[in-house]
Amino acid sequence: MVPTTTMIRDALATYLSQKGMSINQFSGQSGINSGTLSRILSGQQPIAMDHLERITKAMDLPEDYFYSLYVDECFYYSSPTWRRLRPFLVRSAALGRLDCVEQVVQNLLENLTYAPMLFEVAEGLFQEGLWQAAELLYKNVSASEKYQNSERLAVCQYRLFRIAIGDDQTRNLQAAHLFECYLDRLDEADQLDGLKHL
Repeated sequence: MVPTTTMIRDALATYLSQKGMSINQFSGQSGINSGTLSRILSGQQPIAMDHLERITKAMDLPEDYFYSLYVDECFYYSSPTWRRLRPFLVRSAALGRLDCVEQVVQNLLENLTYAPMLFEVAEGLFQEGLWQAAELLYKNVSASEKYQNSERLAVCQYRLFRIAIGDDQTRNLQAAHLFECYLDRLDEADQLDGLKHL
């Protein structure tokens, strides 16, 4: 189901109007302070991830219903902040919304100072077994650091190698060739593990 409005605020205002609800009533239903709701509706306050979750739940919609619009909220209707984007990335990954992960990453990597933060999120997703989302982040961080001789680039390539290993021997061989030249840039523990998998 795709939202038909262009902004989350529009959808909320329409919902309140259709239900004949006041901001105070919706405040009670969502658990969001009425003053905060009022500022959100008037565009004076950005929508935090916690607010998005509460609004969506109070409107009885699927959890990821507004996720595509939230990307716009984070980049076009307010300044991007890591405090909002990190939990959004993690939750999008958990719900399998790789489209949203991709959009956020593409927007963030216009500013390369976000690469280390995205790498940390990728490491967390990798540890949690959310390998598809982690792969997407590792590939983008790698692309942003391809001209640097960094350990982070080597770790990205190592994780991509680990993710690629499967039953297809041809694909495994390709992954091994791509990873092999990064092996000596890893720390000792990862080098040993990498050699074992190679």
